[in-house]
Amino acid sequence: MAKVVKIDGNVLGFPEKNWNLIDSNTNVKKFIRNFTNWNDKILEIEDNPIAMMGFIVDEVPNILEDMLELSKSERKKLDEASFSDQYDVFREMARQFLGIDMASINGDDDLPDGEDPKKPVRRMNLQLKQLSDDIDYMAKQLLMENGVLPDDYYRSSFSDMQTALISKPREERIVDAGAFARSLMKGGH
Repeated sequence: MAKVVKIDGNVLGFPEKNWNLIDSNTNVKKFIRNFTNWNDKILEIEDNPIAMMGFIVDEVPNILEDMLELSKSERKKLDEASFSDQYDVFREMARQFLGIDMASINGDDDLPDGEDPKKPVRRMNLQLKQLSDDIDYMAKQLLMENGVLPDDYYRSSFSDMQTALISKPREERIVDAGAFARSLMKGGH
């Protein structure tokens, strides 16, 4: 089943709008691009909490503008909205599209003692870039082997596509042992 980020426009200052972003391959790739750029910039910031907060306050609206495809006038409206609400929408996108639970804005999510806080970010960026490349490779394979057009693939739900790709024919699926035994007793196979 497709994962959906439901965004109440009232929360972001758009009472006339609501968004339902599915985890289409296009949206997942777009979020990966935004998120890895976010992580790259975080790696460049020194361990200065004020600089980090300034970056977050500047960057979250940029990501939301891209993901929600806001016009310039809508972006200006977004800048008037609550930042904590903006950050909550961003966190929900990270959770739904990438399965990543982002730290809360109050920073109460601590790392184990002695761990370099940038090491997990670097590892995550590499994994996300590989996932983005995997999405493109699957589009290529589906086009070459099954004639699925890339536009159809990129508009489809990433989670639904993954479910379909790992599905098995009936003969290879796990069966209820009791039902199978009863069918044999009745002369079935």
